[in-house]
Amino acid sequence: PTGKSVADFTTTIREDGDKLVLDGYKSFVTNAATADLYAIVAKRENGGAQLCSVALIKRGTSGLTIGKEIDRVGLQEVSLAPVTIENCYVAKEDILGGWDKDATPLLAGVRPSARLNYAARAAGKASRAFEEAYAFVCNKYSGKSLLIDIPTVSLRLAEMRAKVSCIDMVLRDLSSQLEDGNVELI
Repeated sequence: PTGKSVADFTTTIREDGDKLVLDGYKSFVTNAATADLYAIVAKRENGGAQLCSVALIKRGTSGLTIGKEIDRVGLQEVSLAPVTIENCYVAKEDILGGWDKDATPLLAGVRPSARLNYAARAAGKASRAFEEAYAFVCNKYSGKSLLIDIPTVSLRLAEMRAKVSCIDMVLRDLSSQLEDGNVELI
């Protein structure tokens, strides 16, 4: 939940003899409820430096717990659930790229277009919410006045429209950056 910086990771991996131990929590894991294999990104200490490893863990591994699927509006075709990793032992062979390698460069490969896609979906829902709210206040009365004619309702609706417009402008800018190959800001 904290982002791509290894220093911000809360999930950790450490050596324990010839095995590795993972501990942590992942909030919104896509297809967690249906997956058979999980790629868990965790930080590890190496001589004072914080490095990154990606552990491949099979469903049913002791210490890996899949939480209750998260209810949400839209995107029902994809499962979302939290994953708890507590004293989860994995073999060094189960580290993507090998235990001796830093997997931090893999994080740069997370597709910015996928993150932008989620943001665009949320923006679309916000735009639709505005449209529904506007239609509602234009057709409902409070006493003898339409709701849209009440100054505080009108102001609130204008604020909502301004926020939706700002979101739209930001998404257009980010989309342009992605098309131009500038993915650092996304």
